[in-house]
Amino acid sequence: MYKNIFYYLIAGIVLFLSGIYFGHDKGLSKASNSLTPIHDESVTIRLKNEIKLLKYIRSGEADSAKEMLESLVDVDVNSLGVNVLKKDTTDKNIIGAIKEAKEYRDKYPDHKPNKVLSKTIEETFQKISK
Repeated sequence: MYKNIFYYLIAGIVLFLSGIYFGHDKGLSKASNSLTPIHDESVTIRLKNEIKLLKYIRSGEADSAKEMLESLVDVDVNSLGVNVLKKDTTDKNIIGAIKEAKEYRDKYPDHKPNKVLSKTIEETFQKISK
């Protein structure tokens, strides 16, 4: 009788561990499949922007390239700033990147972000300056 209980116990443990293993594997696969399109879209947009910038530079349109880069900085600071403003982020990379953007904007204040982004950018710069 104890022998049968032992076998059932072993079979139960094997089934339990198999469920964890295969469930984890399937879960990772689903998560990866749902994040891949987002990542691909991001890389696609970045690649298009890089090509556009290279075309501006090669055709001597430095002012257009500079303005596009300034706008990309606005978008990135705004994107990171939303998280910084909603919660107290301690990610040193995020805070460091925003500080670099603020130092750049302090040194070269000629660019003005568009009205939609300017409030979040200003609030983000103020928060990381504290």
